[in-house]
Amino acid sequence: AQPDYQAQGRIGDRDFLSTDLNVQDLLLYSGDRRHVFPRKHLQERGSNCGHYNRIANSVIAQSEINVAIGDTSRVSCFAQHPERVNEGERRFGGIVDRLHLRENFIENCLPERLIDGDVPNYDDLIAERRSLMALKIKAWFEVLS
Repeated sequence: AQPDYQAQGRIGDRDFLSTDLNVQDLLLYSGDRRHVFPRKHLQERGSNCGHYNRIANSVIAQSEINVAIGDTSRVSCFAQHPERVNEGERRFGGIVDRLHLRENFIENCLPERLIDGDVPNYDDLIAERRSLMALKIKAWFEVLS
């Protein structure tokens, strides 16, 4: 497992857009790796495997959530979810309020500004997530000591 997933598992973080399972459960019982920027979206723009499969472009998710999101473009996914949460509707998981969505994004090292539809370009998102993931791994090491 990736170091950031191990850190999330040890800390007890929930998987992406989930209210039911945590990362540790999915590491033990085989969760899906979900591209934050969908592979298909990046392939259509000329990205190669090494570019779209970066560690910072993935989160761990329940299979059901991953399937529900499908090939939804990154803009559509991040724009639709907060809107549905505000309406109390479940769209891509069990989260139905903005507070829990915010907490889930923090746990999964996703910039909070995505909640407001502020979706950066791919390279900027990767750089921002790397910093957030490094902080998560640092927190994991602090728990170990």
